[in-house]
Amino acid sequence: MTQVRRNEAARVAILIALWVMFFWRLMTPNAANALHLKEGDFSGQFVAWAGYQAERQAAGEVALWNPYNNAGHPFLADTQSGVFYPPRVMILALAKPTTPGVIYNALQWEAMLHILLASLLMYAFLRRTIERDAGHFGALIGALVFAYGGFMTGYPLLQLAVLESLIWLPLMLYGVHLAICTKPGKFNLEPARIEWSGFVLSGVVLGLSLHGGSPQFAHWCIILTLLYAAHLTHSARRSWRVWLIGAAVFGVVGGGLAAVQLLPALQYYAASARRGNFTFDSQGNGFPPYDVVQFLFPGWLTLWSPLYIGLPGLVLAALALVRRGAGAIFWGAVALVALGLSFGRNTAIYDVTYNLVPGFNLFREQERAAFPVTVAASVLIAMGTASLFTDRALPKRFLRWIGAALAFMFVFAAALFLVWQIGGTVETRLRTVTFSVMIGALTLAWLVWTSRDPVRANWQRAALLCLVALDLFTVGHSIENYTPGPALATGSTPPLVTQVKADTRGIFRVDGARGVFDNNAALWGVLDIRGISPLRLDRYEKLFAMRIERLWEVLAVRYVFSPDRELSIPGEIVGTGTDPLGAINLHRLTDPRPFARMVYQTWIEPDDGAAVNALASKDIDVRRTAILPEALPVPLIEPDEAPQVTVTNYAPEAFRIYVRTAAPGLLDISQVNTPDWKARLDGRSVPILRSNVALLAVLIPAGEHDLYFSYEPDLYRAGLVVTLLMCVAVCGVCALAGIARLMYPGFRARRF
Repeated sequence: MTQVRRNEAARVAILIALWVMFFWRLMTPNAANALHLKEGDFSGQFVAWAGYQAERQAAGEVALWNPYNNAGHPFLADTQSGVFYPPRVMILALAKPTTPGVIYNALQWEAMLHILLASLLMYAFLRRTIERDAGHFGALIGALVFAYGGFMTGYPLLQLAVLESLIWLPLMLYGVHLAICTKPGKFNLEPARIEWSGFVLSGVVLGLSLHGGSPQFAHWCIILTLLYAAHLTHSARRSWRVWLIGAAVFGVVGGGLAAVQLLPALQYYAASARRGNFTFDSQGNGFPPYDVVQFLFPGWLTLWSPLYIGLPGLVLAALALVRRGAGAIFWGAVALVALGLSFGRNTAIYDVTYNLVPGFNLFREQERAAFPVTVAASVLIAMGTASLFTDRALPKRFLRWIGAALAFMFVFAAALFLVWQIGGTVETRLRTVTFSVMIGALTLAWLVWTSRDPVRANWQRAALLCLVALDLFTVGHSIENYTPGPALATGSTPPLVTQVKADTRGIFRVDGARGVFDNNAALWGVLDIRGISPLRLDRYEKLFAMRIERLWEVLAVRYVFSPDRELSIPGEIVGTGTDPLGAINLHRLTDPRPFARMVYQTWIEPDDGAAVNALASKDIDVRRTAILPEALPVPLIEPDEAPQVTVTNYAPEAFRIYVRTAAPGLLDISQVNTPDWKARLDGRSVPILRSNVALLAVLIPAGEHDLYFSYEPDLYRAGLVVTLLMCVAVCGVCALAGIARLMYPGFRARRF
């Protein structure tokens, strides 16, 4: 092994060792020392849905529909489900048995492995963009800041969709650099030499990002990749046709590979409540401008400090900008603009971007622009580190600036401490100030040592690595993202939920606002009317404007978890217990509406808002009446003989109902209606009607009938075909290119 390869292996080993050091308490088998990722969004959203997906995957099925949340939910179409995200599929395939604790532990490992992957991918990108051994050490420091800075170790750890969409950006940038710059760290000025496979690589990785589950962060990855490609195209004096063709390849390959997820997701988004609720004001939330304080003092203002890149990182990024290496101005501009965007509507930058950048007006929570700030800062830090060890002479003026900045930081911290020493946070802020000033002093001491003694480069590099790790790891471990105890001990089914599951008398729903929470109904296997997905169908959302007892009636609720001893309608307490918020009672309603029932009276109301008002009205007997948007083609007459309705089989994407009625009537079913549900009456397709604003209904003729419902999303099938064709195309192109390079050695040099 050559010295270069030994150095390379050593840096990769360092990144792996640092990863183990950061997460060792999540890995240890010692229960007394063990931690697990904090319950909340991580458990209630991702673990809950992963448990359902693992169950379906183990049965060899694709989870298209989730019957357990929101009275039925298009599971695949909700991007956060990550049904086809390859790492999730592999992790869940290894999670045996599929119990809640095992799923929790599996997803925890998934999160940790993605942090390791983030560091390795950023190292690979920075290593290619910065030359020489000093540049490779700079890549190590930049990768460390990217993976363990305040952004990545904050809420992305608990929001798997965010983490799994953003970590692929370095590999997208790597592909673009590979395509346009044929030599590491240099711009090739020969316009004919383009490595188109680099754009294909970026497109493949974009497909992974889109499957990851966060469209907002995938959107950021697209924007940054295209901007970087434009920067390289200009710097390398390429024709802009290269950028246009490369962008097309990037988008077509990425979109094609993700089509199986994207097409159903776009259809679902168009029907969701979020689409109509977003406005400039509602989407323009972001950091208050004073949040820049957390560049210096992490944890001073909020639980997470996504802007924190470490004090040594700030100094190294500033050095890169002072020395203006290749690309420093570009990445500095990216960081500055993204910082402005992270303030949301507090700056005019957001107004411009909202109106001019395609897709930007689809997302809220603009503080997430801290992500491109972190990416740009990591690149600048790598450049600053490489510059420091390549050109030994540090400008004395730069050292004076750093010393002055440290003094200002101390005075500023003292002033802030005096102003904000209220609310029981004095101890926390004093600890923050002390730590930051200590790290600042160590950074200045290291710079002075480096500038005066340029002979001991290895010791200086080791000291810088330790200083950066000390800074970032201390801040990362102080964030309240962790709870004592091993992950395997979490997620067990509560006794009251077990009691509900023991009721096998037909199909019914529960109101799990207490006792179940979040999306846990999918993990525990009870049909809940609630969930915490950020996307809910607009018409279903409208139902929640009704009184709660009328909502229970419409959605066929039989059990209610509540802290109250009495409900607003008759019921009995059949169990007592506790949940994280305190004592609760399990109420069984005395006369719940059946899941499916025949009705012979209708109320016609084409407007959804008016239909909800009619449902909520006491003047309408919703047990005997269905509200429809248009009149039926045949009159309904209630027969003397009571109809018989029995659900004979109920599965996530299919259920069967036996119906016997003496006169034509409307079968009203408490199942959320989407265009992808199909109905077959006695084997013949029949139209599905929309009753009670958001639910299923079918017109049934007199007699005995077998009614079969199946969930058949057409866009899923179309997207699956597109994705499979794109997979074949990419594999075919790669195979042909490989064969050509084996048969014609000169083929590699042409880089067609």
